[in-house]
Amino acid sequence: MYVARADLTGAMPGSMGGCICLINEVGEIMNEVATPGPEVFGMCFDFDNEDETARVMITERSTKTVWQIQLTDLQPVIADEV
Repeated sequence: MYVARADLTGAMPGSMGGCICLINEVGEIMNEVATPGPEVFGMCFDFDNEDETARVMITERSTKTVWQIQLTDLQPVIADEV
């Protein structure tokens, strides 16, 4: 499951900014990719049949911008690889 998380840097101890998380079936975070801004507001998926590229499109409120992140960047990371 992909989850968009708004996280204002400095709002709480340990805040690091917004991100997109990949969560497995038992609720563990498998990977997360930082977003270019902290206020992730919306998320949708896009697949381009021409180049077979899958992307997550996100809207970010503080910069009033739409960003895209390749889904390949959100693949699960095995603990030994970190």
